[in-house]
Amino acid sequence: MATGFASLITTLEGVDFFTLLLPFLVTYVVLLFGVRQIGHLDDSNVPPVVALAGAFFLAFFLANNPGYQSFFTEYWARIAIGMMGVIGLGAILGIAGWGDVLQKSKPIAIVVLFAGVIVFARTGGLEAIVPLPDTTVSSMVNEALSSPLVWLVPLGIVMYWTRPSDDSSSGDDDSSVMSAMETLLGEDG
Repeated sequence: MATGFASLITTLEGVDFFTLLLPFLVTYVVLLFGVRQIGHLDDSNVPPVVALAGAFFLAFFLANNPGYQSFFTEYWARIAIGMMGVIGLGAILGIAGWGDVLQKSKPIAIVVLFAGVIVFARTGGLEAIVPLPDTTVSSMVNEALSSPLVWLVPLGIVMYWTRPSDDSSSGDDDSSVMSAMETLLGEDG
């Protein structure tokens, strides 16, 4: 039942689990990884000590500055929301059979990623990641997509693909449209 989980979260919040303990642990892990990357310190006892000291300094700073305590919870929640959008889009495309096409063709992958960002923004996902005080991201995206200028992008792509190539006078059948389609679909000529 949701109320049991909600009470667990409320209890954890009451003991500063999210505002002090988790930032302490994340800082310890990140600092430990960073210090271990220093070549001559990786086999010594120095990295855990430095990481522990840094994590305690962070916990002390957060405990004495409550204004910064919400940073970690908001930061990690926004990253998680964004990652779920990307992973969800990848799963849907994989189920639809587009996994191999996206691996072979960078232009199609970029277009699909851009479309995923647009869908994510239109459904309110960007507002959770990038909150704006006066206007919402979805209203800005809606206005941009309803503008007639948005059609200049596909028009420019079509004009680029259908432009004559430099070697069009040679008479071979490999036109710029065909090579563009091969690049788009990821086929190696």
